[in-house]
This record gives sequence, C-alpha cells and structure tokens, in this order.
Amino acid sequence: MRTAPMKDNIPQYAADAGAALSTASVAAYTFADILNEAALIVAIVSGSLAAAWHIYKFYQEYRKGGNDASKPNKKPGTN
Repeated sequence: MRTAPMKDNIPQYAADAGAALSTASVAAYTFADILNEAALIVAIVSGSLAAAWHIYKFYQEYRKGGNDASKPNKKPGTN
C-alpha cells in the first residue's frame, strides 16, 4: 500500500486540522461556560453561607446581651 506524497494530501491535512481546531474550540467554550455557571453557583452559595454565619453570630451576640459601645464594659464579678 502506497501513500500519496504530502503535497498531494495538503487539503486533507488542512481539513483534519480545521476539524480538530473547531472541535477543540467548541469543547473549550462549553467547558468555560460550565465553569462560569459553576463559579456563579459557588458565589451564590458562599455568599448565602457567609450571610447566614454573620446573622447567626449577630444573634448569638444579641442573646448574650451584646458588648457594643453603647453599654459599659464590666469585668466579671463587678456590679
């Protein structure tokens, strides 16, 4: 079996390279799109968790009576 010289197969090689490039670009775009969606989901979830954590800490401080600047700081055992 003989193969044709490379100069005779240039259109075939160009078509193969174009198909590979096209497939790679579609795959890269799809992967980037998935990453963008995943990043958005992660940002929403982490933002929600951070907000819930701050609300929880605020509630804990509120339940303890708080140590904010409007109340004098007292040492334990003093009136």
